[in-house]
Amino acid sequence: PKRTETYRDRTGDFYGDKDLLGTDYDTFHEGSFAEGIGLLLLANGDYYKGEWKSEAFSDGNVRLTYTNGVYEGGYSNGKKHGLGRTYKGGCAYKGRYSNRLRDGDGKATDTNGDYQIGTWTNGTLNKDQTHQCRKTYANGDVYEGAYNNDLPHGQGTLTIDKGNEKIELKGEWTSGVFLTPTDKELSPMERFNTVSYNQTNRKYI
Repeated sequence: PKRTETYRDRTGDFYGDKDLLGTDYDTFHEGSFAEGIGLLLLANGDYYKGEWKSEAFSDGNVRLTYTNGVYEGGYSNGKKHGLGRTYKGGCAYKGRYSNRLRDGDGKATDTNGDYQIGTWTNGTLNKDQTHQCRKTYANGDVYEGAYNNDLPHGQGTLTIDKGNEKIELKGEWTSGVFLTPTDKELSPMERFNTVSYNQTNRKYI
């Protein structure tokens, strides 16, 4: 049977079907979770909202606090599943999960504002597929655009901060090599000369 009352146990308050529709119930009950649709609210703000089977949460949406952050999103059979978001401080991931791992399209963001937008498989970003990113190098240079195998690849902009001035390389990249700027017409001679940027030594090769 489905509960329509509110009752408290050692973990929190459980609200049955009618409460999800906005109806409040003041009746206090003790007992175990019934099967059906329900919402469990915990003291720290975490919750389980969805389907319960055999006195356990089966499928739905949750907010759960872990030592490495907070997860909000789909949940199935005790694991992150479906669309969800994990965050702690300035670090976050929003995208698809499967069997508790990042799996599918998503965006990961770091505390410094760097990000990667791409496709994950079994918790790992598919770096051999061209994806979008913003990456800050150890020397302070920042690249934003298409990325593949940890190198600029496709349309992107590298901003070189030299202290008193900033230089931008904006255009087409292939495996870390800057080919042609997109904001000016190249001469025939320039078309034969590609530019490779070594970000460690800040040299053009």
